[in-house]
Amino acid sequence: MGATNRGRLWWGVSVAVAVVIAAAVAIAVVPRSDTAHLSDTPGKSAETTVDKATTWRIVHGDGKLGGTLETLTIADGEHGWAFGNTDAEDDKHTRIDGWDGKKWTAEKVPSGSTVTPEFADASSPTNVWAAGEVGDKTQLLHYNGKSWTPSAFDGGVLDVEAVSSTDVWALSPNASGDMGAKHFNGTTWSDAPEPSMLFPENTALTSLGPNELYAAGTSDDDMPTVEKFDGTKWTSMGVPKDVKGYCEARFDDIFARSSDDIWASGINDCSGGDGTEQEGLVAHWTGEKWDVTIDHKGGEYASLADDGAGGVWLADFYKLVHMAANGKITRLGFERAKQTQTVFVRNVPGSIKMLAAGACIYGGPPDFGAVWGYGF
Repeated sequence: MGATNRGRLWWGVSVAVAVVIAAAVAIAVVPRSDTAHLSDTPGKSAETTVDKATTWRIVHGDGKLGGTLETLTIADGEHGWAFGNTDAEDDKHTRIDGWDGKKWTAEKVPSGSTVTPEFADASSPTNVWAAGEVGDKTQLLHYNGKSWTPSAFDGGVLDVEAVSSTDVWALSPNASGDMGAKHFNGTTWSDAPEPSMLFPENTALTSLGPNELYAAGTSDDDMPTVEKFDGTKWTSMGVPKDVKGYCEARFDDIFARSSDDIWASGINDCSGGDGTEQEGLVAHWTGEKWDVTIDHKGGEYASLADDGAGGVWLADFYKLVHMAANGKITRLGFERAKQTQTVFVRNVPGSIKMLAAGACIYGGPPDFGAVWGYGF
């Protein structure tokens, strides 16, 4: 799941930034020709209480362990994995740290594996996938509940989505170098119908079942887009293109709570390339239309996640944003970090607990790979 990352530069570039995002299910309705702007005005009591004094605290990683952590995936409350590199100075040492609900432990990686995974997904504790690039080649790793093994894959990977052990998708460039897709049937990977998005722009996948996939990215007219796959073909979901305040906008991540409750996030870049005016972009599908919001206080929202209570989490370089289901917004920081390179955030299923993986940057070397937790 898109990842993914997230912004996440999926093709040939290491992910540098992550965002934890929060967006409410009850966000205000936004006309297609107008834009809502996030504020910090409290709403009614939220389903999830977020204490402003609470930070996302480090639950794994320190200067001694060092290395990097770039993505993670959580199967359930007792099975999770964070991925990165054991050596921050040399990106050829695969790192996989497993979580049993209480502690983190380094796991044995396949012999010869040199990939630093940038995206990962799990449909269960016995079907976990991680992917990244080594030079101009992609390495895919699969976990069956007992051990990690390489999975033969031809082409690059832009995101991976595990629906089941016999139904895994990857966005990947096709033979023409345009956006493509591949499908794993439990035995082999093969070409599959692809969404019509720009390559190599950031893209992300999510699913609600075997024949209900969603992809988010950038359309061929350089606007944010979401497409739905129904088991046969991909169809545009009509994200508004006439939103007031749009500059260069795109989606980096997506998740679906249900077919009428889908969230996508990314960036509205009005900086002209100098990075000075980058705003968070959040869109919510209600089953009938998209409500699009530009957050002037946020940077690039490259990764988003369900908060377990009807809201969402988002993040930029310096803080995380929680939007409760009633619209209340709270902005929090990362423990120890003056800045982060968080590339993925995930909810612990069945709870309001959250985990986010990235680089803890606190003003001087050595920086280190860390997992932050909320609600623990």
